Amino acid sequence: MRLYNTILIGAGKIGLGNDVYKKYRSHLYTLAKDRNINLVAVIDNDKKKLKKISKKYDYYFFNKIEDARHHEVDLAVISTPTKTHYKVIMECLKNLKLKIILVEKPLGGDLKKAKLIKNLAKKKKVKIFVNYMRLSLPVTSLLKDILKKKNIIGNVLYSNGLINNGSQFINLCIYLFGKIHRIKIIRKKILNKFDLNSSFILFFRTAQIKFNFENSKKNYHYIKLISKNFSIYWEKSKKIELTRKLSKKLKTFKLETQLDKYQYLVLKNLKLSFQNRKFRLCSIDDCIKTLVVIKKIQNQK
Repeated sequence: MRLYNTILIGAGKIGLGNDVYKKYRSHLYTLAKDRNINLVAVIDNDKKKLKKISKKYDYYFFNKIEDARHHEVDLAVISTPTKTHYKVIMECLKNLKLKIILVEKPLGGDLKKAKLIKNLAKKKKVKIFVNYMRLSLPVTSLLKDILKKKNIIGNVLYSNGLINNGSQFINLCIYLFGKIHRIKIIRKKILNKFDLNSSFILFFRTAQIKFNFENSKKNYHYIKLISKNFSIYWEKSKKIELTRKLSKKLKTFKLETQLDKYQYLVLKNLKLSFQNRKFRLCSIDDCIKTLVVIKKIQNQK
């Protein structure tokens, strides 16, 4: 049985888990339960947090990435705050001999830094994947097949920032519809130094998707896609509603998303990548395409 030596960097709500991010939605739980994963170490700059984890798990615990440089590591999973992604990834590439890095979306949210990461990773022969987890859901591949060669009009509603939340739907639309031919920016609202909200339209060859934002700090979102004979409605973590026109009647089907096990599905695809088999993950190139859209919106005066 192949074992992949792994380190987890960042023990927050996604890394360690809490009442919301529990079981297969936390990295630690998912990595610890997988028989192909040898979780070598957990790294976090919060000593109190590491002390608490050490009472339950028998791993190495470090406050700095460089402290793990003497360990053989195949995979680094990064779940630190977004603003630290660039620094943490660069430290991993400089201090560790790795094969794959999985980092939480949106790779720091900075296009220029993402390109610097890509260049160094290429020199080091390290694959970088960004955890836009919807790409790893089996239902997403099903939707791509359903939408193929169809003319689509769509709407996306997101909250809590374009980079923080809206970016995942830009990334999803690029996966579903391919190359963006044009972006029409309607309005934008600056939230802070890091993020903003924006309403805009993405034009693809076979689809036109309008994004709107909700002025709320609550994490709420949906995507609705409409074609001649069917519609798809995907609201947050609920089942997807697929409505088809059959014999002049409308019939609605419920599709399971498996979002409650998304970290498990991401890890499953990471292992397929190690084995050079077909997998569904967001590459750094695909993440850069997402960041290009965000950059264009940010640059609008």
